[in-house]
Amino acid sequence: MNFALPRWVRSIGSWFGDAWDWLLHVRADAWAATAGWATAAIALGTVVVAGIYVRKQVRAALDQADEARKTREEQAQPNVTIFMDHNPADWDFLELVIKNFGATPAHNVRVMISPKTMSHMDVICFRCTGIGCAA
Repeated sequence: MNFALPRWVRSIGSWFGDAWDWLLHVRADAWAATAGWATAAIALGTVVVAGIYVRKQVRAALDQADEARKTREEQAQPNVTIFMDHNPADWDFLELVIKNFGATPAHNVRVMISPKTMSHMDVICFRCTGIGCAA
């Protein structure tokens, strides 16, 4: 069976053959120069990759420092809360408690309650008479 290779396959084979012949007949000084250039190219690639890595590390460190600063500022803020709690001496009474759970003191705290709160006696008088107590 007579089998002929396509032309492009023969041209690739010819190119490889020429490259192989060139490799076999290169002088030692040409090999040394090629090795020097290859070493320089590898060193340059290493510097580029290291530079990219360092840039990412610096950005990550700056982001982490910024996040730490924000967290520190948030933790240093006062955290004022208003809630109702039973009086420890008498469980029949509820007290309005204003408490700071933050790490720093709160200044100029103002509380506005709407509608106006009524005391225990106001509620009793209102239930009994239908009108508020006159004091």
